[in-house]
Amino acid sequence: MPRKEIHTFSENDISRIFIARNVREAKFIERIFAQNKIDYSIELESYVSTRFFGSSNYIGATFYVRTEKSAFCKELLTSHGLHSGIIDEENSV
Repeated sequence: MPRKEIHTFSENDISRIFIARNVREAKFIERIFAQNKIDYSIELESYVSTRFFGSSNYIGATFYVRTEKSAFCKELLTSHGLHSGIIDEENSV
C-alpha cells in the first residue's frame, strides 16, 4: 500500500509506532510496509536521545499506521531488527 497523507486517517484511527533516525532506516521501513501492504503515514518529529554525557535533540521520521494494525506493525519491524525506534504510546509524551 502507498504512503498516505496523515489527514486521510481519522484521529482515533491512527497510532504512532516508530521514529526512524535517518533516511536509510525510513526507506527500509517503507519497503517493509509496501511488501506487507500496510497503509502508513510519515511526519517529521523531534525526539531526544540520551547518552552517557547528556542528551541531544534530533528530527526523525515518525511512522503512523491504523490503530488496529499497530501491534502487528511493531512486531513486523522488530522481526526485521528495528528495535530502538519503536514507540511505546503508554510511555510517550
